[in-house]
Amino acid sequence: DGPTAAGADGLAPPDDAARISALPAPAPIVDPPPGAEPARRPRSPRALAWLTAIIAALSILPTAPVFHVSLGFGDLLSRPSRAVTFVLSVAVGLGLLAVVRGISRGKRQAWAIAVALFAVAAVLHVLKGPDPIAFGVDAAMLVALIWFRADFRARSDPRSRTTAIAFVPLYLAAVFAFGFASLLFEQDRITPALGFGGMLKTVFGGLIGLDGPYTFRSELFGDFFETALLVLGIGGLAALLYLILRPLTQRRPPTEARRARAREIVRAHGSDTLAYFALRRDKNYFFSSDGRSLIAYVYVRGHAMVAADPIGPPQDIERTIDEFLAFCAERGWRVAFLAVREADAPLYRDRGMHSLYLGDEAILRCDQFTLEGVEMKAVRSAVRRVDRDHSFELLRESDAAPELVAELNEISAEWRDGAAERGFTMELGQEVEGSEEDFAIALARDGSGRVAGFLRFVPCYGDDPGYSLDLMRRRPDAANGLTEFLIANAALALGARGFKRLSLNFAAWGRLLDSAEDAGFWGRVERRLARGLNPFFQIQSLRDFNQKFDPEWLPRSLVIDDAADLPKVALLYTSVEGFTDLPLVGRMLTPPIRLAEDGERSRSEA
Repeated sequence: DGPTAAGADGLAPPDDAARISALPAPAPIVDPPPGAEPARRPRSPRALAWLTAIIAALSILPTAPVFHVSLGFGDLLSRPSRAVTFVLSVAVGLGLLAVVRGISRGKRQAWAIAVALFAVAAVLHVLKGPDPIAFGVDAAMLVALIWFRADFRARSDPRSRTTAIAFVPLYLAAVFAFGFASLLFEQDRITPALGFGGMLKTVFGGLIGLDGPYTFRSELFGDFFETALLVLGIGGLAALLYLILRPLTQRRPPTEARRARAREIVRAHGSDTLAYFALRRDKNYFFSSDGRSLIAYVYVRGHAMVAADPIGPPQDIERTIDEFLAFCAERGWRVAFLAVREADAPLYRDRGMHSLYLGDEAILRCDQFTLEGVEMKAVRSAVRRVDRDHSFELLRESDAAPELVAELNEISAEWRDGAAERGFTMELGQEVEGSEEDFAIALARDGSGRVAGFLRFVPCYGDDPGYSLDLMRRRPDAANGLTEFLIANAALALGARGFKRLSLNFAAWGRLLDSAEDAGFWGRVERRLARGLNPFFQIQSLRDFNQKFDPEWLPRSLVIDDAADLPKVALLYTSVEGFTDLPLVGRMLTPPIRLAEDGERSRSEA
């Protein structure tokens, strides 16, 4: 005898005929027109970026102490007339390194900065030597950049200058403290006597290689102090350039009207099991030219990280992809589609993109689900064991009393134990609020009436209605098998109410762990990699858990527009999903955004 569900009388299948309401549509697209082919990235920016990086490195290389003597710069710091040009050359090299990334992405602003820096470098190489070879290289780069100027049309990303502005006084204060403390410590071996003005000139002039008015009787201190100040000057400039030129992680959030528009599109066309997660609050929306389709994404480190497939009428999907790719190309962004249906991969490959198997989503057919049969023995045993002293309820989230909402969020806090929520493609990342009519809550109560664990589901619309698992929480002391009890009861109860699908977890690289499958050479390489990562991401255990319910497996892929970006995209993917978080350093690499809403609205808002 299988368990039965209770308490879900108000839960009914979603309306198949949901239509988009009369909300304000996004501004129409003028360029490109609907159906236009996505812009193809020219090759010259990447080649020029490589050349710029090499030249910049050669400009900075002489600052390394090991090269001073071998390159003939041993007496450079004792010759102020050339020290300044030397420091300026290094500054130009650092500036070029800072814009390499923008050049590779065809950014117009980065191109303009590079042209100016190469012009300055050419002049400096005349003043320093002259150095005809270095001058010729700089002049050649100037000619190349100007020749290919039409390939640099991408808009610049928004910058976070708040940190850069705060950095300057703090850094100068630190240099001031270091310089004055060092001089005061050695004042008995410095002539003439120290004075405030002379100390200022020595410390801050030393940042660009200028000598102060003092003579150091200790040769060791003199060499160390002057070199340290020069290194601080170069390092400070490098840090300032990075803070000014680094891209933001996210741009301004969408307005409430655009969020409402996205919700209506999801209700009308969100038949995919991942569609509802497009409404996660940290995502932004690109709307198609007619406003009927959307792509949910987050912008991070020069990449538009898209969550699953576009949402909209099937006949509009290809056009929406083309318009989005053109939108990203206009800004010089790379694109990655995360967890798209493998069956749709040809749509992306036809546009020059590359697809890579990512994993499989486990989906239960609620209208066919049963606990009978040999293959369900383990689940049936767990359900019967827990059913002895637990009851099951299924209800709308909006029907949950405030006391129950508080109890469920308390369980979530215990479950996370201080850790942040994970998920980007298959989790909303928000607590139970008790206000969502479309959400379903499955919960298990023990004999005392206390909630031992719960699941939250978000809806899948269309002709095949169902739900997708969002939250799976249990108390630390909950009975073994409680999760199986909740999932099985939920599938049976939803099937009895006319729902057809229940999406469970996503098992990354699950197919690669099937040793019986002949995957070929590269498949074996991927399988070895998946097995190596298994201890860290619980790949095998999650797949085995899902397999107990005898699900259908829906394969999903990662799609990128440049195969060379795969390592970076993989790191960004694990980051947005919440698996990797570098404390302090991660916040510096991806600064927070505090942008007020303004009147500027393009056809899509990043």
